[in-house]
Amino acid sequence: MDDRFRNKSTLFATQFSVAEWHGRFQYPTLADAVLGRIVHDSYRIELPGDPMRKRTSDLTKSAT
Repeated sequence: MDDRFRNKSTLFATQFSVAEWHGRFQYPTLADAVLGRIVHDSYRIELPGDPMRKRTSDLTKSAT
């Protein structure tokens, strides 16, 4: 990430909210360094609703 910071584009696609990202790192200092670079100059597109996998799965259709 350090080599790409402000030099190249990077795309992240996740089902976790940005608020949950920090807790997924084992080391808080590393999380601060990486996430600082990712979130600082980013464009965020958050899509509303359930994931397509959940909406189209046969397992979840019977539960609704």
